[in-house]
Amino acid sequence: MSYDCPEQLAELYDAIHELIAKPAQVVKIRHKEREVQYTAANLDAMMNLYRVHWNNCGAEAGLPPLDATAAVMRGRPVWGRFCV
Repeated sequence: MSYDCPEQLAELYDAIHELIAKPAQVVKIRHKEREVQYTAANLDAMMNLYRVHWNNCGAEAGLPPLDATAAVMRGRPVWGRFCV
């Protein structure tokens, strides 16, 4: 079994979305005889790994780039009254 960049990219993309949706979950990614487990604490490392793979084959895989500058940390909504 040889390295298949679009397949690896798709697996990472799915795993990232699983961790975002369910932060308490452990996601396993397997390649050949190796297996790696990721938790929400490893999300930044996974995103970096996704970006490396995306630079190699992102256009042919049809998956979106997960750019670090596009990530936004959201806080509580702002509440207030505007008096005119």
